Amino acid sequence: MNRILLMILGYSLIVPVALPLPHVDAGTVFLMPPPPRKLTDADLNKDEDYPESHFGSAPSRKIASDSKAQFPARESDDWDYRAERAAAGLDSAEVDGGKSAVRSPANSLESDYVASGAAHTIYRSGSARKIASLTEDQPSQKAVPELEASAMRRKGVQEVALIASDLGFFPKAFFVSRSVPVRLYVTGASKNSLCIMMDSFQVRKQVRSQKIEEITFTPNQPGTYRFYCPVNGMEGTMIVKELASATQE
Repeated sequence: MNRILLMILGYSLIVPVALPLPHVDAGTVFLMPPPPRKLTDADLNKDEDYPESHFGSAPSRKIASDSKAQFPARESDDWDYRAERAAAGLDSAEVDGGKSAVRSPANSLESDYVASGAAHTIYRSGSARKIASLTEDQPSQKAVPELEASAMRRKGVQEVALIASDLGFFPKAFFVSRSVPVRLYVTGASKNSLCIMMDSFQVRKQVRSQKIEEITFTPNQPGTYRFYCPVNGMEGTMIVKELASATQE
């Protein structure tokens, strides 16, 4: 009896190991993807604001019709451009084999300029050169300079620098040429205001401290001329010579 029970118990333990267990997936479901769908022309044109640009092909839908309505075609290609240019004051001409425009003399002086439509070049005619020559022959509108300014233009100017200090003028003597304008720069090196005077040339100029005063005059006669400052009694000498002798020295 015990032997039979042991056999039954052993068989019940062996059977579950020998038999294969079933495959179970809990909570997961796999679905096959749908087949690929082909796009139609309706899908391509959906929500399309502007057509694609294909090189060389005509635009689609209403753009071509809109452009025709906005820019109507001419009845013939042989249109007369002279009427439109005449309305703008232009006369037609042939330059270098291309159509060009020449402004009529009644409208503007620019009629002497011919613009080439083929080469985009501006040509100047002979009448324009005449106008330019007349303009060049007219006298200048600038004011004619007087006396010293005129002499400066002809002969130039002699510039001399002086320093006025408490110890005197430096340099104390200088040479200039006759009949050539002299431009004198006097620098005030004193704490006090000084001056420079030249009685022969009616020069009376105050020299302020740390300032540069400019004096211009023309010596017409050769000789020795004195300049001085009565504030502290300092003085100096200006020697005027002929231009030839001054150049030789």
